[in-house]
Amino acid sequence: LEIRQKLYDQQPENPRRQQRLAEAHQWLAAELWRSKDFAQSEVHAREALRLDELRYKRSPRTARANVAADALQLGMLALRGKRHEEAIAYMQRTLELRREVLRDEPRSAVAALRVAAALNRISIAYREWGRYPEAIRYGSEALEAARATRKTDPRNVTAGREVVFALADLALTYEKAGKRPNA
Repeated sequence: LEIRQKLYDQQPENPRRQQRLAEAHQWLAAELWRSKDFAQSEVHAREALRLDELRYKRSPRTARANVAADALQLGMLALRGKRHEEAIAYMQRTLELRREVLRDEPRSAVAALRVAAALNRISIAYREWGRYPEAIRYGSEALEAARATRKTDPRNVTAGREVVFALADLALTYEKAGKRPNA
C-alpha cells in the first residue's frame, strides 16, 4: 500500500496507478475483514471505491468490475453493522454494474451468475432487515437467474452451486417470513 500510494502521489491522474492503489486498499480491506477489524476494513474499502469511481467516470468498462467489488464489500460491512438501507444501496450499485456487464456480454455464464449472486445478496440484506416481501422478490429473481444459467450450461458447476445457494437462502427467507410451506 505504501509503495502504491507513493507511485500514485507522483501521478494522481494516471488511471493505472489509481487502479493499483485501489486494489491495494481492496486487498487490505479483505484481510482486515478476515481478521475481524471491520472498522479499518471499511476505511480501506471506502478508499478503494473512491479511487475506482474516479476511474469509472473516465472509462466505465475498465473500472466497473472493481467498483462492483468495492460496493459489495461496503454493502457487506454495512449489513454487518445493521445499516440495512446503506447495505442495500451499495448492493444495488453492484447489481447495476453487473447487469451492465451482462448487457455487454449476454452469453457469459460468469456475468449471468454474478448478477444472480448480487440479487441473492440483496435478498439476504432485505431478509436481515425483516423486509420479507422484498427479500422474497429478490431471492426468487436470483433463483430464476441461476436456474436459467444452469439450464443453458448444465455442466457449469458454479451455476449448480448458485442454484443451491439461492434455494437455501430463499427457503430461509420463507421460513423467517412465516411461510413454512413455501420454505
